[in-house]
Order: sequence, then structure tokens, then C-alpha cells
Amino acid sequence: MNTKQVADIDLSKPLLLCPDNFTPLARTPWAGDAIAAKYKRDLVPECSGKKIGESWEFSCDPNFPSKLKDYSVTLPELFLARGPEIFGAPHSDKRCELLVKLINASDPLSVQVHPRDDDPDLKANECGKPESWYVLDAEPGAGIYLGFSRKMSRDELRHGLLNGKGREILQFVTVRPGDYFEIEPGVPHCIGPGVTLLEPQRIVEGLSGKTFRMWDFDRRYDETGQVDMVRGKPRDIHLEEGLKLVDPGVQFGPAWLATLRRKPTHVAMAPGLTAEIFPSNEWYQTAILRSDRDSAFNLPVTKGYAAVTVLSGEFTGNGVAMPKGMSALIPSGAFPTSFKCKANSTIAVICPAFAEFGVS
Repeated sequence: MNTKQVADIDLSKPLLLCPDNFTPLARTPWAGDAIAAKYKRDLVPECSGKKIGESWEFSCDPNFPSKLKDYSVTLPELFLARGPEIFGAPHSDKRCELLVKLINASDPLSVQVHPRDDDPDLKANECGKPESWYVLDAEPGAGIYLGFSRKMSRDELRHGLLNGKGREILQFVTVRPGDYFEIEPGVPHCIGPGVTLLEPQRIVEGLSGKTFRMWDFDRRYDETGQVDMVRGKPRDIHLEEGLKLVDPGVQFGPAWLATLRRKPTHVAMAPGLTAEIFPSNEWYQTAILRSDRDSAFNLPVTKGYAAVTVLSGEFTGNGVAMPKGMSALIPSGAFPTSFKCKANSTIAVICPAFAEFGVS
């Protein structure tokens, strides 16, 4: 890390992040083509036509840290060196615990569950990973799996997954753009094909969020991540660890599913500009800002910092241009951030739960 360069970074404006923080196909063999086609093609021309499962837009995870676009500095390095300034008073002792991804699948992911931070099966470098799903796009009939289709015992669940009956015992939920779900530790989940998500998460600074994979649709893969049912190998499965965390006697049916859904509050921020503000959870809050005409506004966040991702159109914050597919860190010193946006533009704003999100 170049200490002088870090010290010279201007924290009074949005800091752009490199738009190509993609995970390899060996890690995401279910990847689709929507991230490249809809969000990254103009920013990362070489990704055109390629499958990308995950784009880690804002990450302090040591495995895939975000890099600042205009400096040879990673996001964790910046927070380590200048965290108190990024958070601002009275939260200068806080740490960066936010991770934001774009996800797109052409095949279903594995059936997963995340542990809590105190789970005894976690290793020293691992933590829990509460997350949320905001549906950006869904092909007709596409959906997600959440919980189970009926009440059952853990033994019944184990037997069903071991005998390839996962599709029968999982609860499939058709989704549409704008749907929002809280995926807390202990919630069994799986993203289906044809779905594109914005996924905010909380991870502990310096650690990697852990996923226990309970079932992987009995697939086998080669070392590049391609399905090869003859010579390939299955990915690691953590069925017993996952069974400790789920409760198939409760996590089933529409009533339980309703406890995971969140509805936004719609706020008119400026002529032609509307904010969909979702309820804050224990760790962060998500808002989606949409314009149907050219608009100007102040980003309604005070205290802490914000992670932003442009989902359509173009935004300019404190003079920094942010086209579609670009993400940025907005430090405390950049508030109030004066934004301008083009018509038909959309931006996602995720900030720590202690920040104050209102209308300026």
C-alpha cells in the first residue's frame, strides 16, 4: 500500500470502484450473461458475451476486495488507513462490514444456509453472512427457492436431499423486479435460473462470510466450472452443518415466506425522482432511487458512508460521473452529495444501519 497516495485521496467526493471485480467461473459455475450484457459491457468491453455469476461491487472481503478505480489502493486498505474519516463523528470507531454484489444465474445455485457469527463450525477466518435480495430482473416464470414446500423433520429433509428430491421438498417462489427479501442466518435459500439480484450483505471486517452448501442438484463439474456429469467432481457439501441451522418444521409455506418479504416506503425526493426506501435491518439499509426525467437532488444520507451502484442511466455526484454499472464509496465527508441524473436512471444506495437516511 502506498501510504502517501492513501493520505492524498480526496474524501469529499464519491470514490469510484473498479467495475470488473468478477468471481471466476470455477466458483460460480451457474453464471449467466446478464451482468456482462446489461451492466458491464460499456465499462468492461472485454467481458462482452462472457458469463459472470457475481460482480462484487463493494467489498472489503479479503478474498475479493474492491479496488479504487483511480488509485492503486484496495477498499480494505483505504478503510484501514482512513476509516475514522470515512465514517465520521460520532461513528469514527466503526468498521467496514458491508458487501454488495450483482448476481445472475443461468442455472440454479446450490441450496445454501448461512451461519451466525458464533457458529462452532466456523473457522478462524470465517464469519456469518446475513444478506438481502433485491430482484433487478427475472425472466418469465423465473424464481428463487426459500424454505420448504411442506412441514417435515430434519431426518426427512436429510433423506430427501441425499436421494435427489430437493426440487420436490424446496419451496419455489416466482419473483419479479422490485421484490425484496431478507435472508438471515438460518434461512435455506437458492437463486434460480433467469434471476438477476442486487445482494447487500454484512460480513465482519477482515473475515470471509461462510456458506454451508446443503444440496447442489447432484451436479458434477470440471476444474473450469463446466458441468461434466461423467468425469467431473461434485462441489463440497455441508449437509450436516446446514441441518443444524434450519428448521423444516417451521420454514415452509406462504405464511413463513411472508416473514422474509420487505415492502418499501415510496418518497418523492424531487420532481420526477422517487426513492423506494426498504426497512433497515440490524446491519444496513437499502434504497432504490429512480428518475423519469433529468433531476437534481442531495443524497439523503447523513452520518457514516454509503455504497452506491448505478443500475441504469447516468448519475453525477459532486462532479464525479457514474455511468450504468459503476459503483462508488461515498465517504462521510462527501455528504451532502449533490447529485444530478439523466432521465430513466436508477441507483441503489446501501448504507450502514446507524446512518440516517431521510429526504433532504
